Amino acid sequence: IQFMGSGTDFTAFYQHLGIISANLGFTVGSAMYGTYHSTMDSLPYMEGVGDPHYATHTTTAKWWGLITLRLVNDAIVPFDFSTYGLVMQEDLAEYEQITVAMSRNVNYSLLRDAISEFSSNAELFQARVAAFADKSAKKKEDRSHENEIERHFWNEKLVRLERFLTSDDGLPHRPWFKHLIFGPGFYEGYKGTAFPGISDSIVFEDDTATMQQHVDDVAAVISTAAAYLIAF
Repeated sequence: IQFMGSGTDFTAFYQHLGIISANLGFTVGSAMYGTYHSTMDSLPYMEGVGDPHYATHTTTAKWWGLITLRLVNDAIVPFDFSTYGLVMQEDLAEYEQITVAMSRNVNYSLLRDAISEFSSNAELFQARVAAFADKSAKKKEDRSHENEIERHFWNEKLVRLERFLTSDDGLPHRPWFKHLIFGPGFYEGYKGTAFPGISDSIVFEDDTATMQQHVDDVAAVISTAAAYLIAF
């Protein structure tokens, strides 16, 4: 499992609109897909070398089918944000070391506090979602108006949360990209990174004040998302 970068169809949905997305595919060890976008990327190549019998193609289609069935049939959409905080903490620690090495005196305390708040609220939120899912499973025939309203409430929360991690202003150096937590690195292309705006600030060697402003903006977005998780 990796961060989603850019250069493919989900970019507009995820990085610009904040709509939850996924990108599934196969890799063969550390081998490079050397025929990509070349004249050799053909049906004979795929059938003889790239994917004989279309084994990975059909397996990928089955995975997408299973995911679709889960999304359609589960009473609560199977999204879980409890690991977001851990990922943010790990990547922030790396950025802190880099900015210190650059002699940028950036204060990350607000961002660390926001991540901690998000982590705590996400755990509480997911526990409440799980409790409702368990209750619904035990009362499968309960189609009461109250139960359907609560089901809709939790699903809306799960579906819309990602949009609270975006900013109308976008990344400082790439305003079209609105997602402040996950996105493509400036020079990585297809490869994704956490806190792409902070990554960009390092790449462009922004001064301390510019870096600090964006770090505080990210903290505010995460705090808003954390509050959204437990708002009723």
